[in-house]
Amino acid sequence: MRTDSGKSVLSKVSQRIYADTFYEVSPEDSDIWLDVLMLADVYDPNLASILQYLRNTGTKLERDDKFGYRLVPYVGKEGWESLAQYKQEVEYLKPYRTQLVMILKKLGGKL
Repeated sequence: MRTDSGKSVLSKVSQRIYADTFYEVSPEDSDIWLDVLMLADVYDPNLASILQYLRNTGTKLERDDKFGYRLVPYVGKEGWESLAQYKQEVEYLKPYRTQLVMILKKLGGKL
């Protein structure tokens, strides 16, 4: 697969660096999150930015039978202030729902 610039997708992905600042709270899903962010960047860098914000503010990935993985807010001292705050911020993912579902299914082995 090639990007618009003629470079391979892997060369595009390898130029971006993602940090998981929520690793200390949720190390068990950190590697999957980094994969999610890199794949999201291939679809749209804005999607990757939204997902990185959600992760670093306090969102975990949990296995899901239907979608491979699902986003789960962590409400508490190290995470979101409230479920309402998370729900307000996750609204920014709506335009990317199809791409996000594809990413989560792919990484969860559902595709």
